[in-house]
Amino acid sequence: MRKTLPLSTATLVLFVALATPVPALESADDLKASIDARAMEIIKFRVLLESNDQATRLAALDALLASDDLALRQFAYETAFASKDQSMRAIALKRKVGEMKTLVIDVETGKNSTEGEKKVLASWGGIYAFEIQSFDEKTGTFESTDYEHNGKGQVSGTTLSFAHRFCKGNFSLSDGAVLTGILGCENRWEGRFTGKITLH
Repeated sequence: MRKTLPLSTATLVLFVALATPVPALESADDLKASIDARAMEIIKFRVLLESNDQATRLAALDALLASDDLALRQFAYETAFASKDQSMRAIALKRKVGEMKTLVIDVETGKNSTEGEKKVLASWGGIYAFEIQSFDEKTGTFESTDYEHNGKGQVSGTTLSFAHRFCKGNFSLSDGAVLTGILGCENRWEGRFTGKITLH
């Protein structure tokens, strides 16, 4: 009679047969050489992003934001948002919002807030958020929902605006990758709130 392996043993044999070899770790010297080469590559990209020629800056930014390299893309965003070139900041804002699925606004009331505004803020837990369902990169328009009501929005230059059934907001890039502005709501959420959107 032909003997068969126990199920657990057969599974182990199959796993070992299919397992791919684990590559050996680089030596410390090899790793440092790789890191140094990577650092030099990023420095070259920084030179392009900070070029005196705006066309060069914008072309480099466009190329890096289209890259599949997560580290380079994040580096490009950070450089663009920190730039004094408003065109770079506008491009980075549009591309970043286009990548986002959810937009979260940290909201707070002003010094002269009403009791109603304080109650609304407490019910929200200090956050107003909505989902971005679709985004048109050419026009900067997007479709959204605040989980109860559909709405529309627009990224134009360094500003972002949106309107849902009861709430609408208008925000502008301030320092770095942060948008600040006002959120105004009606009905049982009536009030005006200052807000901040951090573009992670």
